[in-house]
Amino acid sequence: MVLSFFSSAMQVTKIIVALSVLAANADEIRDTTFNETDLPHFNETDLPHFNDTEADVQLDNDTNVEERQLFPPLLPIPSLQLPSYNVAFSVRKATERLTAFAHVHFRDVITNIGAGWDPSNNEFVAPYNGGYYFSFHAVGARIGDFTMALVKNGVYQVTAYGTQTSLEHGSNSVFLELRRQDRVYLQLQQGSIYEHPANEAYTTFTGFLVFNL
Repeated sequence: MVLSFFSSAMQVTKIIVALSVLAANADEIRDTTFNETDLPHFNETDLPHFNDTEADVQLDNDTNVEERQLFPPLLPIPSLQLPSYNVAFSVRKATERLTAFAHVHFRDVITNIGAGWDPSNNEFVAPYNGGYYFSFHAVGARIGDFTMALVKNGVYQVTAYGTQTSLEHGSNSVFLELRRQDRVYLQLQQGSIYEHPANEAYTTFTGFLVFNL
């Protein structure tokens, strides 16, 4: 029992000694001071210099030149006056002879865009090469049938026909390829057509340019 007591006392003594050593080391570290001379010294010459130089400016200028070469300024585009190919006409109300055989004349010019319709000769004169669409309409008289043809340069193309029944109407349409100065008109080839004695119009003729060639 006495030996056990002495063994415990020896262990406590060792712990106290170890704590004393640690305390002494802490005081020594706290009392230590550092002088500026102990720190490394750097001169300004040891540091890199970042001021702009002529080389840097030249580099910027070269870059701007390269950008200008990659994206040159746009040149002004001159305005071009394209030729107008708008052509259309529409006429109404047949006059003069309403009985075959007759070149159909019209009293009223409703539309004449492009000046293709010639009112003095009552025919359409193509101002351009192109594809043209035509349509026409008439009403037959009570005395008999009628036949009205669309003619190109004196050659028959299509016919509108009306029977003898009370004021029967007839109409037709056609698409033609025309060359400049080709002439298109209507011709009453058989019978008679009826036209209102006042301002109403029963006979019409219309055409327009679809595309130029």
